[in-house]
Amino acid sequence: MIVMIHLKVMEADVWFEPELVIEIVASEITLSPIHKTALDSIRDGSGLALRFPKFTGKIRTEKNAEDASTGNEIVALYKSQNKVDTE
Repeated sequence: MIVMIHLKVMEADVWFEPELVIEIVASEITLSPIHKTALDSIRDGSGLALRFPKFTGKIRTEKNAEDASTGNEIVALYKSQNKVDTE
């Protein structure tokens, strides 16, 4: 038996130069086989994604694009989340 697996890969139609930092909130940070933030940091082949992200309306004018959250900071946030035991 031959099993073929097609991995869906997201590719941007347009790229922008980062110039602006905006504030967002999300329900949680989850593992993602598609998103590339912190790829392979938690699990091989997985990045991190925001679940239900929402723009707070706040543009962080006191920050430069270089001050936005890094992959390592997102990993730290992922690890510090409160996990809910469903058992």
